[in-house]
Amino acid sequence: TVTVTNTTISGNTATSNGGGIAAGGSPVLRAVTIVGNQSQRGGGIHAWSGPITLFGSIIAGNTATTGKDCSIISGTPYSSAGFNVVESGSSCPTDGTGDTTHTGALGTLLNPALADN
Repeated sequence: TVTVTNTTISGNTATSNGGGIAAGGSPVLRAVTIVGNQSQRGGGIHAWSGPITLFGSIIAGNTATTGKDCSIISGTPYSSAGFNVVESGSSCPTDGTGDTTHTGALGTLLNPALADN
């Protein structure tokens, strides 16, 4: 199991799977921002086994042919520990307490003052 905490994953490109994260294990993401990544499948996250656990994370503004923010292979367990924000129209599940779907410009979600630090 890999745990990623208080991290921004941004500006990455993969030629096939998971522009931000390609997960074949059991990642735990806490307070992680995954934005501006691209790939063929799962611009933000591509997962083929799990479980995957997200808590208090932002997944938005990624691009892919399939699953712009998340590409989770059927049967892969996904667990929301809550309070995640995902982009409207995203393929990421939003079934945890406090999970929300963001609509509108990405800039209204992310504070530009935090960029390039």
